[in-house]
Amino acid sequence: YIDDGITVALDTPETTGLISRAAQAVAMALFLIFRPLAKGLEAINRPDILSVRKMLAEGGLCELVIFLGWLINTRLLTVALPEEKYIAYSTQIQECLDARRISGEKLKTLVGRLNHVCYVIPDGRHFMSRLRNLEKASADSNRFATLDDETRADLRLWLTFLKSARDGISLNRIVFRKPTLQSYSDA
Repeated sequence: YIDDGITVALDTPETTGLISRAAQAVAMALFLIFRPLAKGLEAINRPDILSVRKMLAEGGLCELVIFLGWLINTRLLTVALPEEKYIAYSTQIQECLDARRISGEKLKTLVGRLNHVCYVIPDGRHFMSRLRNLEKASADSNRFATLDDETRADLRLWLTFLKSARDGISLNRIVFRKPTLQSYSDA
């Protein structure tokens, strides 16, 4: 089943019709994309792609929602790392800083978690290269990885990034827009 979907709509007195349609948008889109084209002649009898029960329970319109691991606040136009994820991620980083060596498996988990944070802090990707190189080296040799001083400094910086992600990042910082005007000059 596909059970994660989100609809965004402007809620004003002029858009009341839009709001009632928006509540059904995800279900309608999934039906249109995945509907059987041959109706009763389908070779394989398939269940619906949408879990209607779960969609009704979780898919209502609201201003504050956790979606794909992010706390989205449409009133403040921010995206934040939920508190429980912040605690788990920062605790793991602190454990890595306290340890002399870490297993390749723990490093792989940490890289995955920090990659998740890079979706709202794109500049953090620059500070992933040492961790990814260390992850690759430990995976190739199937052993523990030793953190050097530069990697430890990156992890301490990641603690700052995590605090920023927990406090919320403006959507304006992470939404890419095509410029509406380009100007060139030789002056």
